Amino acid sequence: MSSIVATNLDRYLRDTDLQVTDQTIAIFSDYLSLLQKFNQRAGFTSLTDDEEIVKRHFIESVALLISLQDAGVILDSGIIDVVDIGPGGGFPSVPMAIMDPHLQLSLVESNKKRANYLEQIVSALQSFGILTSTTIINARAEDAGRMDFFREEHDLIVSRAVAPLNVLIEYSLPMLRDGGILASVKGSRAHLEVTDAQNALKELGGQLVTVIDLPLISTLHQQSVVIVQKKGQINDRYPRRAGVPVRRPL
Repeated sequence: MSSIVATNLDRYLRDTDLQVTDQTIAIFSDYLSLLQKFNQRAGFTSLTDDEEIVKRHFIESVALLISLQDAGVILDSGIIDVVDIGPGGGFPSVPMAIMDPHLQLSLVESNKKRANYLEQIVSALQSFGILTSTTIINARAEDAGRMDFFREEHDLIVSRAVAPLNVLIEYSLPMLRDGGILASVKGSRAHLEVTDAQNALKELGGQLVTVIDLPLISTLHQQSVVIVQKKGQINDRYPRRAGVPVRRPL
């Protein structure tokens, strides 16, 4: 297992500025083992092959980190308060934080069973001295966005494969501080989703910054990162109650 991790980290991160150490390999190896241990009960991923899990979940998550570093969203100074909406087994935020200790995570997972097993994974990885300030919130994104302590507090929201962009904007922007960033990994429909999200952007005060290709791994359909910045305050009516953004997207 550790050899699979080491081989893929070397293959994909060799030409980046990220540093892969023996501890990095040990952390990702333990992470992979924990995912395999809990996956049947938690349903974190449909993948069963170790190498595919490393590539699709670890490397692609780190690719998002590199994208945001290149875009100037994530810098090398100061703590960045990150929310991951619908992380499942911790993707993409946990691999990002393994590679960049400046990221302080809040993981919003609506599925109670997954949230409980994710908490066990994070607790185990904390033995390496990482993820020490990570918070796991078992709540729907709509409900989290209405919590006083959570609303309009965060620097960055990351998410992948959770919801169409117009829905994700309503989930996310109420959690962000003014000027905060939503970064969503999207597939081949990214530009169509941006078009469909114009009303949501206008209604919630979001501004499209850019759409960039996700680096490192080439797939049949290139993945993209949609970057949206929050501008100004959000009307108190948003997010609407649980389930409404999906049923009646803006």
